[in-house]
Amino acid sequence: YAGSHECPCVSAIHRSQWIAFPGAPNSQSANFHMPFLNNRVGFGLNLQRDQIGPTNSYWANMAYAYRIPFKKGKLSIGLSASMRSYNVDFTNSTAIDPNDVAVMNGNYNKILPNLGAGIYYLHDKFYAGISVPYVVKNDLSFSQIVGNSDFTIEEPHYYGMFGLKLGNEKIAVKPAAMIKYVKNSPMDLDLHASVIFYNTIGVGGTYRLGG
Repeated sequence: YAGSHECPCVSAIHRSQWIAFPGAPNSQSANFHMPFLNNRVGFGLNLQRDQIGPTNSYWANMAYAYRIPFKKGKLSIGLSASMRSYNVDFTNSTAIDPNDVAVMNGNYNKILPNLGAGIYYLHDKFYAGISVPYVVKNDLSFSQIVGNSDFTIEEPHYYGMFGLKLGNEKIAVKPAAMIKYVKNSPMDLDLHASVIFYNTIGVGGTYRLGG
């Protein structure tokens, strides 16, 4: 997706869940991407923070995409590299079971590198893509359980998406779908539809099926 537009793009997002609930999740993200070399190469940068309970994560992601032009669209082949600072502060946590080895004492931190890849095709009337943003199975644990040292291994997540744009410059309808899969978990399907007025304002909704 990096460099898929014909100009630099900047965005910022903040999300808060379960407001006023102690340890509630909240996230911030800042994104930038733009094309280079006559739109044949795209570059992207993403900075992100996630806080959930005692965990705090900071991400820095860099993306590169090589764009192959076709008669009526462009195919982008992308690679990404990321670095994650993963922190768990157990100082305010109390274990229900005092023998629970997953709840420790102190403040712990890990630096976790990762890689990702994807393919994205963009046409004036539709788009489609598949991706695996993180392929390295990092271990998030700070302790070892006897006989099982990989009880918090991250699994790669697989995404597939497709969308259409039907109509004209005054009013258009844009249905879209995204499939999300990870090993040993239910598959998710997001169905989306929006109405776009004068290529400027869009109104829509999303329904999620699955896990």
